Amino acid sequence: MFKTFFLTELRYTLKQPMVYIFLGLMALLVFGATSSDNVQIGGSVGNVLRNSPHVVTIYTTVMSLFGLLIATAFFNNAALRDYSSGFNEILFSTPLSK
Repeated sequence: MFKTFFLTELRYTLKQPMVYIFLGLMALLVFGATSSDNVQIGGSVGNVLRNSPHVVTIYTTVMSLFGLLIATAFFNNAALRDYSSGFNEILFSTPLSK
C-alpha cells in the first residue's frame, strides 16, 4: 500500500515544473559557489581555504536552509491538494493517537 502511494506521489511530483526549477537553482548556486569567487557561501576570502571546517559548516548550514525552504514548498503543494480534493475533512474528523 505504501509503495502505491509513494509511486503515485512521485509520478505527480515529477510532472510539476517546480521540481526542475528548484533543481536548476540549487545546481547553479552550488556550481557558482564552488567554481567562482563572485558567489561566496561561507566567507572563504584571503588566506582562508574553502575546505576549512568553518567554511564547510557555514556552507552546509546555508544549503540546508535553502533545502528546508524547498521542502516547505513541496509540503505546501501536498496540503493544498488535500484541501482542494476534500481529504482534509477526513483527516480532521478522524481521531488520531500520538
